[in-house]
Amino acid sequence: MVKGHHICKQNYVQYWVKVVNIVCSIIVSLMEALKLSASASIHACAAELQALGTEIWEHPELNYEEYQAHDLLTSYLERKGFAVQRSYSHLETAFRASFGSGQPNVCVVCEYDALPEMGHACGHNLIAEAAVAVGLGVKAALEGANSPGWLKQAPPPGLTAVTLSSETTPPGLPGATPPPEATPPGLTAATLSSETTPPGLPGATPPPEATPPGLQGTITILGTPAEEGGGGKILLMKNGVFEDFDAVLMVHPGPYSVVRPLFKAVKELHVTYRSHSPPYNSHPPSWEGPNALDAAVTAYNSISVLRQQFQPSWRVHMVFLKGGVHPDITPEVSKMSCYILAPCVDQLCTLEDKVVSCFRSASVASGCQVNVKQMNYTHHNIRHNPILAEKFGENSRRIGEDFVDQLGIYGSTDMIRVSRTVPTLCSYFAVGSGREVNHSAEFVGVANTSEAHASARRAGEIVAHTCLDVLGSRELLREIRESFVMQAEAEQD
Repeated sequence: MVKGHHICKQNYVQYWVKVVNIVCSIIVSLMEALKLSASASIHACAAELQALGTEIWEHPELNYEEYQAHDLLTSYLERKGFAVQRSYSHLETAFRASFGSGQPNVCVVCEYDALPEMGHACGHNLIAEAAVAVGLGVKAALEGANSPGWLKQAPPPGLTAVTLSSETTPPGLPGATPPPEATPPGLTAATLSSETTPPGLPGATPPPEATPPGLQGTITILGTPAEEGGGGKILLMKNGVFEDFDAVLMVHPGPYSVVRPLFKAVKELHVTYRSHSPPYNSHPPSWEGPNALDAAVTAYNSISVLRQQFQPSWRVHMVFLKGGVHPDITPEVSKMSCYILAPCVDQLCTLEDKVVSCFRSASVASGCQVNVKQMNYTHHNIRHNPILAEKFGENSRRIGEDFVDQLGIYGSTDMIRVSRTVPTLCSYFAVGSGREVNHSAEFVGVANTSEAHASARRAGEIVAHTCLDVLGSRELLREIRESFVMQAEAEQD
């Protein structure tokens, strides 16, 4: 009798395993249907999205001067049904556009500023296009998932009324007539409470996170000005803008498709040399006075020689901002701008010490006074959230895109600071032939090709699908938060 009861219990468990598997497949199918809905919405607006990206490309605007891009994007998003806040958080060219309500609140970052003299050599017009595409896609999925009769309008593939046949229905539930010996002692219909009944079966009240048709939350497109040296996101952070986001995502064009590009830590320095020199044709003779341009040239050459001692991943970028006003006047003031980049803050500090020593040595050698001033903020190395990265990679493969997981990028971004405040992923998508690199004249042309616009929309699809994963699973959101905490603790150790 005991053995028979054991067999009956095994049969009962097997029934439930089958049912749970079916329910899980239904949930997955429903999420896939939502993602298809998001993609369809993006495809339907392809011409409008490309027009947005082209318009921004044709009218490049510098740090905190992106008025036309701001108005273009906010007007479009408002027409599409987003709640738009213009000139957001005391920044005239920032904006916030949201759809949905409550938590989770997933943010996609939008950039649109250009580079001096070059235009959109970093492809921020494509970032804007991709961000708007994400918003449109997630909005369509949120609307569909919460509309009455959504399943009738878009049933998931393979789901029919006869899926749950009596063959897979456990004893005690409608549709099954179990043999008497298949019911373990003490088991009654009341035993099957909602706590032990899988979602989708009679007697169960599925949790919201397990049912994509009940998808809840908010998608926010955050317009962030002045990435190119202006630190727009940092000012928004100081105003607490990122505090109510559960995850932040952005995609950036480049020569390669990379899920987790390894942006460098960076610090910007401005260097000024001053002297009080007589003119070349005056008395006392000019050789008795120091030349501020000599100091700047000496510092530049010293750092060029120092490159022999650089680690392969270190970078120093410099330009002269001022070197004099006339050949017949000894320069009394010279100015330089310097970016120092390294894979992590510790290496950045080491490199900075070496570079500043060159600046000070040039001061001694030339007889000029020197002032070294840090500009804006130090950007740490980026902290990509591994769970977001995993989901992004899965979604990219699902739509046939080929992204490598990690690759070093010889640049930096103010998204680095965001990544240390909230779980973040900032991925690269490929445009061009792979030979055109950001901040080059060649990249300006690449950033407005039909192929680049299509790549931006495809990247937007991947981000939209990843946002839906976050909005559709509280368990996934918990993993994202836990991994964020673990990353922070690991760096402190």
